[in-house]
Amino acid sequence: LRIEVAQRLARGDLCPLLGAGVVVGTVRKTSRYCSRMRVTSRYRVQDGQVVCELEGYGRTLVAPVELEPSSLVDLGDGYARDAHRVVANGEIIEGADAASFTVLRGGYAKDAFTIYYEGERVEGPDDDAWYVPSFVAFGARYIGDLRGVYCVRYGYDCYETNLVEGASTNDFEEVGLTFGRAPLAGVLFNNGEADRSLDAASFALRSRFFAVDKAGVYHLRYGGKPS
Repeated sequence: LRIEVAQRLARGDLCPLLGAGVVVGTVRKTSRYCSRMRVTSRYRVQDGQVVCELEGYGRTLVAPVELEPSSLVDLGDGYARDAHRVVANGEIIEGADAASFTVLRGGYAKDAFTIYYEGERVEGPDDDAWYVPSFVAFGARYIGDLRGVYCVRYGYDCYETNLVEGASTNDFEEVGLTFGRAPLAGVLFNNGEADRSLDAASFALRSRFFAVDKAGVYHLRYGGKPS
């Protein structure tokens, strides 16, 4: 849904994509995190009904959502719930447990039984189940459970979830792009692999294409490889 909305917003095609009752307005500047499609979602009550605002490319689409206004909670990052149901980007997540639903980071969320990414159920590594109580998301790229930290990266023709050797969920943070860091151990990871050519403590991203550490400035080539 979000990809289609982004395409329609970008080219200015504002016919009723989301069904009856679509309202077109102007985007208000917010400090919310913008998704990779540059479309944000938020929820509010309008005329006694819950609506979802999809914002981006200088425009706003508003569509009704099947949630109860009296118990609406906007959870952030595109998620919302009422006393019984959960939605992601305006669409009901079938089977999600509203009472235990928690938003994490980078588009991830979980309830007592399942892990979700942007509203879709996420299988564990090697088709094994995630240990839901211990599952953490450091961002969109690095996640983990009691077995360790995993890196989600693009493989030959699909996304792969690989264990990050030597990383612990008790000492890890996502820096951004393909980078993660174990601050206490002083190790920087790039695409899930330790990169000891860079200083972990001082490493910082300056844009999508440049990074710095105490030794210099680096251009990030394809795949995030410094040069």
